[in-house]
Amino acid sequence: MRENQSDHDKQHNRYDLHVHTHYSQCAAIKPEEIAKIAIKKKLNGIAITDHDTIKGALRTKKIARKNGINIVIGEEVSTDKGHLLAYDIQETIRKRELLEVLDEIRSQGGIAVIAHPFTSLRKKFLQEIPTIKNRIDGIETFNGRIIMPQANAKANALADKLKIGKTAGSDAHFLFEIGTGVTKFKGTLREAIKQRKTIIETGSQLATPAALALSLARKMFGNKHA
Repeated sequence: MRENQSDHDKQHNRYDLHVHTHYSQCAAIKPEEIAKIAIKKKLNGIAITDHDTIKGALRTKKIARKNGINIVIGEEVSTDKGHLLAYDIQETIRKRELLEVLDEIRSQGGIAVIAHPFTSLRKKFLQEIPTIKNRIDGIETFNGRIIMPQANAKANALADKLKIGKTAGSDAHFLFEIGTGVTKFKGTLREAIKQRKTIIETGSQLATPAALALSLARKMFGNKHA
C-alpha cells in the first residue's frame, strides 16, 4: 500500500529504513545530527544502514536514545550479487557470498531485505530473487535516491508477485534527504514486514540528482570516517 505524507496516521510508526552516516565513504551525515532531523521530519525510528559496517548505527543509537528516537542497527551489505539490507543485527556482516550473508543475518536474528533491485547503477538481484524468496523478508520497493520512477514501481510489482514484505527508505547520504522514503507500520517492524502490513510513504526526490553528485565527489576525494 502506498500513500503520501498528507495521509499521516498517528497510530503508525514512521521509520526511514535506509540512512547512511559518515561511516559510509560516500555519506556526510554525522550521528549527532540524526535525532534532531528525525524529530523535525516526524519520524520515530531510523535504520542506520552504512555500507558493510554497523559502527555508525551503534554510535547513532547511543546518541539518539535520550531523544526517544528508535535506531535500528542495520547494514547495507555488499554481496556478490548486489546490495542487501540487514536489520536488527548485533555484529557487522563479514560474509560476501549472498547465501552466506543470508545465513549470517539469520544467525544474528536479523531481518533481510533486498535493496533497490531495479537500479541500473548497481548490480541486480533479478535472477536471484525468485530462488531465494523464502530466505528473505522483503524488498525495498521505494528508494528515495532512484531517479527513474519505474525502478521503484517494478520493485513494488515484484514484491506483490512474490508475496513478500515491502519497505521504503530515503537512502540518505546527506541530512536533507532523510525522510524522503518512509515505512509506516503498527506493532513491531519485524512482524509488519513478515506479515506484509507495512505502508509505503513517498516524498520529494527533486534534490536526488544533486545528492548523487555530492556522494560521488565525497567518495572520490575521501572520507576520513569511512
